[in-house]
Amino acid sequence: MPPSTHPLPQRFDLRRPAQRASLLSLPSLLCVLLLVLLLAACQKDPGADDDANVPLPPTAIAPEPTTPPTPNIDPALQAITWSATQIDGVTPPQGARITLALGVNGGGSLDCNSYSAAISMGPGDAFHAEVGAMTVAGCFPSTSTFEAWFDLVDHYLAVLRSATTYQISADELLLRTADQRELRFTPSTLPPQP
Repeated sequence: MPPSTHPLPQRFDLRRPAQRASLLSLPSLLCVLLLVLLLAACQKDPGADDDANVPLPPTAIAPEPTTPPTPNIDPALQAITWSATQIDGVTPPQGARITLALGVNGGGSLDCNSYSAAISMGPGDAFHAEVGAMTVAGCFPSTSTFEAWFDLVDHYLAVLRSATTYQISADELLLRTADQRELRFTPSTLPPQP
């Protein structure tokens, strides 16, 4: 029988370069297909909220959500920066800066760190502080140890968050919790005189 012009199926032989190349391209194609499927699965849902999965920077502490306070603080008091002189009976280390600014956009400093706080005062002597985000740099006053400083800062923030009443005089702001823990401040900057 004469040879046919129609090619017969050949056995697969890895010694032939063309067949070896086609064999190697099959796993490559499968990998590409898998990658495309994974990327398609990672696509954002068009109806998803843009801010739902935004991570906080590593130097911030997330605030606990609560009802925002009413902005009812005398503007003259909001212009004063208060420096802590006592934190529940403990005097901050010499050279340490622990400050508080009153108001809805208040906050303060903890040496080289800063924190935000929404603060409301009144009616009467009622006080509420909603402490928000805080930077967490590894600095502390040279007159203190790292551990002692951050223990004091943690205690300060806990008392500030728990404070329920305030008293104010010409040279002192006193915040007090229901269980009688106290923060005492003196003005470090005064409002401009009219």
